[in-house]
Amino acid sequence: MLADITAHGQVRIAIVQTGSLPLPTARPRSSLPVRVLDVVAEAGIRILRTHPAYDHDALDRADVVIGLGAGVPADAYGELDGLRGQWGAELAATRKVTDTGALAHGRQLGVTGRSVAPRLYLAIAVSGSRDHLVGVERARTIVAINHDPEAPIFQHCDFGLVADWREAVRALTTRGASRPAGDMFARS
Repeated sequence: MLADITAHGQVRIAIVQTGSLPLPTARPRSSLPVRVLDVVAEAGIRILRTHPAYDHDALDRADVVIGLGAGVPADAYGELDGLRGQWGAELAATRKVTDTGALAHGRQLGVTGRSVAPRLYLAIAVSGSRDHLVGVERARTIVAINHDPEAPIFQHCDFGLVADWREAVRALTTRGASRPAGDMFARS
């Protein structure tokens, strides 16, 4: 959510998005003290079950994010399972996709969504509007697959492939199946 904020007096709010700062130098490992606390259950409260709407920080932790545009129909998302499994990738989407309910709004990247900083962002059938690209500009490498050679995404990616997304995903999945696990980023 975006909001204009007018401060009367000193500003006391700072917002830092995940991935906007460089990784800190690792500290030496040490044991932390552990204290066990006895918590008394409230008699008037009973938790039947907990169920989060989605894994809220999965996109923030992902090394690989596959972004889906409106050109990938929701009933075809299963065709990405093999590639997602090989790469350990998380799915994200454009606003057009999340507005249809095909993916949760928490998976939306861009100005009205969230920003991520994966090693690889694979944009499949994403047109490449500036509003969406704001959410992936910190990705180390952006690879785009789109059937339209004039799609704006090709002006903002490191590697682009003008192709039918289904054929490209099948080729990537087949190629990935021939590599050892964990060898996704190795050159051939």
